[in-house]
Amino acid sequence: MIQLIVGLIISLIIIVYIATDAPNHDKSTWG
Repeated sequence: MIQLIVGLIISLIIIVYIATDAPNHDKSTWG
């Protein structure tokens, strides 16, 4: 049960990291 919760949290963090990191790279690339 704990492993399932940890897996969901990690996947959520990865999704948020990618979603918030990609626009920053676009801005810096075009900047």
